[in-house]
Amino acid sequence: MDATIAGRIALIGASSTGSTTATDRSGAQAPASVTTPTSLEKLRGSCAGGHGALGLVAATLLTACLLTGCASFVESEPEDPADEREASTEELREAYSQAFDDACEEVWANSPDGNLYYDDVAYTEDDCKDEKDETEADDDEDAARAQAEGREAGLDAAFELSPAGVLCYGEDCWTRDDF
Repeated sequence: MDATIAGRIALIGASSTGSTTATDRSGAQAPASVTTPTSLEKLRGSCAGGHGALGLVAATLLTACLLTGCASFVESEPEDPADEREASTEELREAYSQAFDDACEEVWANSPDGNLYYDDVAYTEDDCKDEKDETEADDDEDAARAQAEGREAGLDAAFELSPAGVLCYGEDCWTRDDF
């Protein structure tokens, strides 16, 4: 419960006992009259009258609502399930994308100048990352699966750049199976 609301409810309680000052949770004292005990007592009495404890709870909540402007007691509209799916789709795409990029970076970590070659054609890490399609993650059920698929897709993309599936730097060459 919000400290402000709790403090105001403490003031309401103090006003119903007839005290002239009340202390909220922070220890601050305020005159009980701030809660206008007469009108609050009437409100609590009319809500609680004949309804026992349930009526008293309703009266207390209504009183707290009146003191706080009701904003904290009004329920917000339920979220649209499509919004939840969009959020999870975004998370899946992020997991896939990061793993894809990490795979490209892992392959190009073997190159001192940022290029890997096949038949005198240079390929870069950016060439690999440009092959990424984040929508591939949309059908995944969880982020771990999207991440695993992103890694595999990144490694596949790296070696599909070269027609032979081989990338080299100098005399050192790698294939998909090396990762």
